[in-house]
Amino acid sequence: MGSKSKGLIAGIISNAIFGFNIVWLKQALASFQPISASFLRILLAVILIFLYAVITKKLQMPKKKDLPKFILGGILMPFLFFIFAFSALDYINALLAGIIYATLPLFSPIAGYFFFKEKFNSLFFIGMIISFIGIIVAITNKGFHLEVSVIGIILAFMAIFCYIFFSVVVKKLSETYNETTNIFYTNLIGLIFLIPVFFIFDFTHFTHTAPTRTSIISVFDMAFFSSFIGFVLYAYSIKALGTGKSLILFNLVPIFSTIGAVLVLGDTLDLHKSIGLVAVIVGLVISVIKTKKRNYINQN
Repeated sequence: MGSKSKGLIAGIISNAIFGFNIVWLKQALASFQPISASFLRILLAVILIFLYAVITKKLQMPKKKDLPKFILGGILMPFLFFIFAFSALDYINALLAGIIYATLPLFSPIAGYFFFKEKFNSLFFIGMIISFIGIIVAITNKGFHLEVSVIGIILAFMAIFCYIFFSVVVKKLSETYNETTNIFYTNLIGLIFLIPVFFIFDFTHFTHTAPTRTSIISVFDMAFFSSFIGFVLYAYSIKALGTGKSLILFNLVPIFSTIGAVLVLGDTLDLHKSIGLVAVIVGLVISVIKTKKRNYINQN
């Protein structure tokens, strides 16, 4: 099996893991508050990524001038991102959250345009419009009246914006540091910021919590599979296929999110959500068609 075939398989598996992550998020909240669930996930992730970095000898020492970037990255992701993402699931179901998070690739080119002067084509705007129509359909009922919590939707989009700005910071850091270094230190800094928040606002509740076996396993699954295994496979996929070719695989995330939410959590995939999901995926595919082709040309 060639490296590109392995990269394709790695990309599919990593995006399946990222899609199923929404299920683990929801299951963890059955016992834990958003802050404690975030704290436990990041703590485990830091330990696992550190062990991986030591074994592979990929951990670099940050330069003093780059510390503000690492700090900003750690605040955005995982500190704020996980708090917003977990909190959103207190108000909306995993299926709807997965559909909303599926729009994440649509915001990345906009950030790239403002921060890196990257260009995107007219199809991108068409894809964005179709995807956002899908979101509107998914969150409304037959009469197109809003049937979900506005707070939950806002929190979900806040998580998306945190991730987008985190990506901008990491892209700047990637000019000097490898992926393992960037992920480890941003997670470590996020953990440092989360520790006092955890002890001040959630420690008492945490000590009086009797977590279910499912919730405990879900936290471990998020740390091991999503933050660690998923990261390793995704990094390998990018290395084998290139950023442009691996980008299209992100469209698998909402599909696996939907499968997990329906089969595991029992969420209902009604007609409105089905149409909305399809529209979001179609919009994503349209938005990356020419971008993917241009990257092919640049990389070959």
